[in-house]
Amino acid sequence: MKLVSFGVWDGSFVSFELWDGVKNYIINMPRKARIDYPGLTLHVMAHTFDKMLLFRDNCDKKQYLSYLSKRIHETGCICFAWALMNNHLHLLIKTSENPLWSLMRPLQSEYSRYYNKKYQRKGPLFHDRYKSIATQDQLYLEQLVCYIHLNPIRAGICKTLKSLRRYRWSGHACLMGVYPNDFQDSKTVQKRFGKTPSSARAAYEQMLRKQLHTPVEDDLTGNVRRSNKGTKSKTSPEIWVIGDAKFQKSVIKKDIDQKLTIARFKREGIDLHGLLVRVASKMNVPEELIVFASKRTAQAEARKVFCYFAGMLQFPTRQTAAFLGIQQAAVTNAARQGRIIVQQSSLTII
Repeated sequence: MKLVSFGVWDGSFVSFELWDGVKNYIINMPRKARIDYPGLTLHVMAHTFDKMLLFRDNCDKKQYLSYLSKRIHETGCICFAWALMNNHLHLLIKTSENPLWSLMRPLQSEYSRYYNKKYQRKGPLFHDRYKSIATQDQLYLEQLVCYIHLNPIRAGICKTLKSLRRYRWSGHACLMGVYPNDFQDSKTVQKRFGKTPSSARAAYEQMLRKQLHTPVEDDLTGNVRRSNKGTKSKTSPEIWVIGDAKFQKSVIKKDIDQKLTIARFKREGIDLHGLLVRVASKMNVPEELIVFASKRTAQAEARKVFCYFAGMLQFPTRQTAAFLGIQQAAVTNAARQGRIIVQQSSLTII
């Protein structure tokens, strides 16, 4: 198989060998990549159209967070960090069996409707679509948590780390135990910094101080910042994936595989019933027993596998829930267990 060379970002520019076709996959994209599949950690950014205010008062911020909390719980995604700014926002999200779009599309639409109705305006609120950068959380999660939570200081909204503790509109206050919320996974983040909450917070604040005194241009997150401002082209590696060569290679391959699978299903016109037929055939379980929630082990496992593949193939959770006659949360839970079954058995539906 012919290989080509392509640059990646792992603290410096390096080269590694990619399989034939990936370079064209990246360069020929009409716009920046939307790499999005289950289990991926992504730095998400959304900016308003024409730099208008995204939040005109604290009520707007509370409303956005209520929508975010709702969608986090519905999709089973995990939020590690977040910050609400004047005309944009940052989220650090790990997707569940549901991809990022299942969280972001309804979230942005719901808030846009609220905003336009409240302020009696028409037209788009957000500039283009939201941006997202896939991130290797084993290496860069702590840095990105700090980068996101330092945005209020770098924007001049908060003057010091002490005042940042009292800023309600970022995840920093939650990590410091000041303003807890129900959608942020602060425990997982704290464990990345220390064994106890107190030692974790001390190490976390130490990294914050280090980032504050590191010139943005020389820092890894500085490349992310320049990408966000549009000063990096789509062929610049760090606007696609943050991670080492092995991670980037794996992410791009998984993304290609999933896009090809989705494209094939769409081309063949396969709907949820068609997916049900395939799962039932592969697992040797009658279709009706999958739909009507039999508690027998084989049927229950087939139902979980069906929910997993439905999410992977980008069927909306709401649509899958209606098809099975269950709640969206039940679909998310079933898909999470279905993913384990699929991985353990190497099951495919192609």
